[in-house]
Amino acid sequence: MDGDPTRSGSDHVLIVGDLNAYRREDPITTLTERGWRPLLDDPDLGSSYVYAGAAGSLDHALASEALAARLGQALVWAANAEENAFFAYQHGANVGENANQASPWGGSDHNPLVLDFRLSEPTDRD
Repeated sequence: MDGDPTRSGSDHVLIVGDLNAYRREDPITTLTERGWRPLLDDPDLGSSYVYAGAAGSLDHALASEALAARLGQALVWAANAEENAFFAYQHGANVGENANQASPWGGSDHNPLVLDFRLSEPTDRD
């Protein structure tokens, strides 16, 4: 990631997804030490994963400096990880009574990340 591995030519770069590491573990701290900006680093934004009753964030959004400057809002949408067993998701399949019902609830065992970026650089008015 030190170069331009996708050959996009852009300095607006985002690493996003399930990195299978919590905020203070080596994979995430290594990226932040190398200049990647965590967009959801505030624990008050919510957690993306709950296991055995313990909440944490395995899902991350880290941006280049240029893209981080365009961030409007970031949040974790509590649509999945905390769901009631009635809507249960287990190992790739909804197993609860509402398993075949089309809805955003219980579609995964991780909560989605929602990121809103400005199309242009922020100004003093923003």
